[in-house]
Amino acid sequence: MDLKANRFDCICCKYDRDGILCCHVLRLFTQIGIYKIPENYIKQRWTKKWKEDALESMKKDKLQQQSNQTNAGTDAALTYAMMMTKSADLCANL
Repeated sequence: MDLKANRFDCICCKYDRDGILCCHVLRLFTQIGIYKIPENYIKQRWTKKWKEDALESMKKDKLQQQSNQTNAGTDAALTYAMMMTKSADLCANL
């Protein structure tokens, strides 16, 4: 544990393995009065912004693939992109 550098290690290594803080470190945070997870422990892949960017990237890739095909394919790609956006919105509201 290094409070100055906001570095907390645990023997279970869950953060190193999965990118998620373990219950041991979270408990330590409450014991020493840290009520906000330090920025260095927030992985971008777990943030809403990363998810939105990944979805947007997938939509662009799909549209690019479909644009190389016929117009019917383009319509299908647009339908797919709209369905993905709608499903992402539904999931975000759960």
